[in-house]
Amino acid sequence: YGFAVFEGAIRILEGAGRVGQGPEMTVNVAEYSAIIATATAIYGRFGTENPVPFILRSDSKMCIDQLNKVITVRHGGPYVPYFHRAEAILASLRKRKYNIVLQWVPREQNKVADTLSRRLTEDV
Repeated sequence: YGFAVFEGAIRILEGAGRVGQGPEMTVNVAEYSAIIATATAIYGRFGTENPVPFILRSDSKMCIDQLNKVITVRHGGPYVPYFHRAEAILASLRKRKYNIVLQWVPREQNKVADTLSRRLTEDV
């Protein structure tokens, strides 16, 4: 997965990571891992002293819809523990006065994060 955080047009944070491999590794596990990493990085940068409003965008419509409670989570999928972790981190940030909007974007509008994740897999 890959993620980037922008303040206006300036990239202030970015990251990429590997989640795993095999049958337990799905695109939804990677997408939730990116959401978790993004929220964690934002909290690490701004902490509790300066909670900032932010829009978290993902090209996974399913993940965004699940976190926005538009659709329900099917129990038993490999991504379910990642959903619960993402949900808990976002709830914790909201409790600390972070204003968070979760928004789906088409893959074509998510090229920076896609490039970061591809760069990581090319290094393997």
